[in-house]
Formats: sequence, C-alpha cells, structure tokens
Amino acid sequence: MDKKYLKWSLVLTWALMAFAFLVVVLYTLTPTLISMMMGVSIKGNCGVPAAVSHGNGKTLSNISAAILNLCSTAQQFLGITAMLLIVAGALPALAANLIASLEVLQSPMDNPRKAVWLVAFWLLFAFLAVTAYYLTDRKRIVQMQSPAR
Repeated sequence: MDKKYLKWSLVLTWALMAFAFLVVVLYTLTPTLISMMMGVSIKGNCGVPAAVSHGNGKTLSNISAAILNLCSTAQQFLGITAMLLIVAGALPALAANLIASLEVLQSPMDNPRKAVWLVAFWLLFAFLAVTAYYLTDRKRIVQMQSPAR
C-alpha cells in the first residue's frame, strides 16, 4: 500500500480530533466567556433558567433570558459541532486502521508481533496505536516487503 494514504489519514484524524477537542473546551468555557462579556454571572449550566443573577443576587428579567438563550444556543451549536467533528475524524481513523492492518497482515514479520499490532489497532488504542505503528515499525515492515536492489 502506498505510504501516503496512511500518513494523510492519520494527519486528517489528528487534525479533526484536535479541532474537536478545542470545540469541547470552548463548549465548557461558554458560560464563563459570556459572563465576562456581558458582565452578568452565569452559574453552572446555561440551560438552567435561574442561573443568571446580578452581583446583588436579584434575578434579571429580559436581559437574563436573552443571555441564557444566547449561552444555551452557543452550547448547542458547539456540542453538535464537536460530535460531527468526532464522527468526521473517525472515518479517516478507520481507514488508517484498515491500511495498517493490511500492511501488518501482509508483512513477513513473526506471528506474535502481528497479533500484538492487530490487537492494539482494533481493541486497545485505535488511531493512537496506528500512529505508534507509523512512527516505529512501519519503516522496517516496508523495507522487508520491498525487493532488494
């Protein structure tokens, strides 16, 4: 198999998962960010109606409802975006697992080592194991498979 497919599927997977992680962090920080921008304290989750209060403890009226709506809508958007990015990152991760599995199965290496890599690919660490394989054993396997000149 051409080595660029494994490399770019791993790069795409890591990029999408890193972006998804950043979106999840932003999702978590949304109440704090909106509180800082609006000068209103949002306590806890954005979806709780009594979560907005002014510094003196009185509940705000229309402004509080609008801020809660903004916070809740932002968190909904970020939550859906994070889920879509995770699903989108899973597709190239699956492709990388398949490519790496085929390379290991077709390689002339000993059976216990094949079994360890396959178990790591499919049962333990998924694309983390494929990345470790790409960075460590792949060069040796490709050199074993290529004809000597």
